Amino acid sequence: MLQQGKRDNFTERLQHPHFEIRGKTIGLIGGSGCIGTAVTKIALTLGLRVIISTRELKSNSGIHPDVQ
Repeated sequence: MLQQGKRDNFTERLQHPHFEIRGKTIGLIGGSGCIGTAVTKIALTLGLRVIISTRELKSNSGIHPDVQ
């Protein structure tokens, strides 16, 4: 398709609206375990604010101190 010079289908997928997620808030419910910790690290790397609701926050979970 690109070899033939037809770029309509190629650029069509790039026309969707994009938005910035930096500064947004993500909430994790019951998630301070392995998966929650991994999601938290990714979210903080992307500049998200993280709020975790859990029964017990594990002291050795390695969650960043900026997490509420």
